[in-house]
Amino acid sequence: MEDVRNHLPALLLGLFGACKGVPVPPPSGAENALLGIQVRIVSFETGKTFYPNRVWFARIEKGTESTQVFESSYARGQTVYLLNAAPGRYAAVAVGELVDGKTDFTYLPKECIRATEVTVEAGKSAFAGMLAAKRRVGLADRDESMAHYSGLVNPLPARESALSILFARYRNHHVFDFTVDRSPERTGRFHAEAEKHLAKAGWGDRLP
Repeated sequence: MEDVRNHLPALLLGLFGACKGVPVPPPSGAENALLGIQVRIVSFETGKTFYPNRVWFARIEKGTESTQVFESSYARGQTVYLLNAAPGRYAAVAVGELVDGKTDFTYLPKECIRATEVTVEAGKSAFAGMLAAKRRVGLADRDESMAHYSGLVNPLPARESALSILFARYRNHHVFDFTVDRSPERTGRFHAEAEKHLAKAGWGDRLP
C-alpha cells in the first residue's frame, strides 16, 4: 500500500475518473485486508448530490491526528475501497471527485473522523460506514483536523479568494453536518456489494 504522496501527479492533474472498467487490485499478501466506505455528499450552495470516488484514510495511532494518509484504490457505485490495507486502525479524513473539470476536495471535521474510525484486522474486511454529509465551499471554518489533513491530502496552499477559486484546478470544501450509519443492515448491504465488486479478484475469503 502506497503513501498518498506517491499519487501527487494524479492529484494535481485532477485525474479522478470513475473506476468502472478498471481492474480490481488483487490481494498482495495474506495479511492484507480491505476497508470500505460509502459516501454521499450534498452541496449547501447548490443542493446537488455527489458520490465521491476517492477517499483518504488516516492510519490512527493516537487520537485523530496522523501523518500516515492513504488514498483509496478502487471505487464502484457509492462504495470506495482501500485494498491491501495493513492491519491497524483507520478513519476517513477527506473525500474527492471531479466536478466540471476541477478536483473537489472535501475535508471531514474531527467528530466525523472519529465516527468513521474502524479497526482493520489482518486478512479480513472492515466497513467504515455510510457517510451522508453536507458541505460548504472553502476552509475558513476548518477545525484542527481539517487543517492538518488538508496539508497532507493536497499540499498546495489553500486558495480562498473568488478569483483564485475560479481559475484553480481544485476546490476545497468542508463538511458541517453528517451522519454515519454502521447498522447491521447497512453493514450487510456493504458486504453483499463488496462480494459482487471484489470476489472475482481474490477478495472473497476476506468477506464474511
